[in-house]
Amino acid sequence: MADNITIKDGNGANTTLGTKDLGSGVHAPKHYNVAGEEFIGFIASPADIISVTPTLDTSIYASGDLMFEQTTIASAVRVNGGRAILQSLTVIDEDDQGVAFDLWISSANSDFGTLNSAPSISDAVSRDLLGYIAIATGDYKDLGGVKVATLRNIGLLVEANSTSNSIYAAGVTGGTPTYTASGVKIIFGFVQG
Repeated sequence: MADNITIKDGNGANTTLGTKDLGSGVHAPKHYNVAGEEFIGFIASPADIISVTPTLDTSIYASGDLMFEQTTIASAVRVNGGRAILQSLTVIDEDDQGVAFDLWISSANSDFGTLNSAPSISDAVSRDLLGYIAIATGDYKDLGGVKVATLRNIGLLVEANSTSNSIYAAGVTGGTPTYTASGVKIIFGFVQG
């Protein structure tokens, strides 16, 4: 026979949760609600896939130029100020350029400078940076009129600021591509805590 599980809420009150015996001494909680979220059965980390299309300049870039300004990755974390792990990243280059670039991740929607010019950020903006991911030319596979790069097992812990559940990404090119205004799509794979 399974024992009941008792938890204490934020006000110090006890709540007893029923259990179900699954055999061999394994127990799973029945359907219950804690802290405003419902869980059924075993609890696992949720995941999400979020696609963004940054706005690009249509003139040729120089290596080291700001490829795109901060782009919102909406609902990257589940709650305001929450955390997630950026686990995977796919870049779809519809303009078939396949150029290396650095993707800068930030907790705030800050100004990185002017498109197609060297990035220029303030000390205050740098404090919101969470890290960067380098996409190399060798990461792309050519599919004819499009090139696709996928990075796996990134494992970058990200955190939104206290008033948002979004994070932001800016790109700095490592080559001399020419894009259409919406020629690059980026797909982010998050494990959310």
